[in-house]
Amino acid sequence: MGRVCSSGWSPYQQCGVAIICIDNTEIGPVAVVDVVCADGEVRRCQLWTLPMCDAEGLIPRGKLVEMPEVC
Repeated sequence: MGRVCSSGWSPYQQCGVAIICIDNTEIGPVAVVDVVCADGEVRRCQLWTLPMCDAEGLIPRGKLVEMPEVC
């Protein structure tokens, strides 16, 4: 269905995050998929659109000074 282009640990969200390239355009945000990781393990993941937090860009503009509790 696609491939991971970049991944890393999010200290804010306390989980791994990744940017992926999806071949199937019918799969949308909040879909739950299985991902084969570099260590060979298969992990369940939930898809989101970018940006995952602060879609309105309030934080960099100084209009929101506290991080949201849930993205």
